[in-house]
Amino acid sequence: MLQPTDVILASGRQYQLHFDDVTGALTGVTTPSLAHHQFTRIASLGVDRVIYLPPSSSRSTAAYTQYRDSAGRIVQVETHRIFLCIK
Repeated sequence: MLQPTDVILASGRQYQLHFDDVTGALTGVTTPSLAHHQFTRIASLGVDRVIYLPPSSSRSTAAYTQYRDSAGRIVQVETHRIFLCIK
């Protein structure tokens, strides 16, 4: 299946789309400022989890996990604080 790799707005700003080679799922978006947003989907019986990791602009960042039921409705959202070790 062919996936778009770039979205170019009328203003000329370009967004790069990144997909999983196996599943074809969207795994990331790179913005014109080169900030990279990451997505992971974990499917299990009766519930799907979508994990979002925003670009890191400091030593810590807030990620979140959405839990969705089999109809795609959000049933729970958890936020996570991630601390980065930079040497």
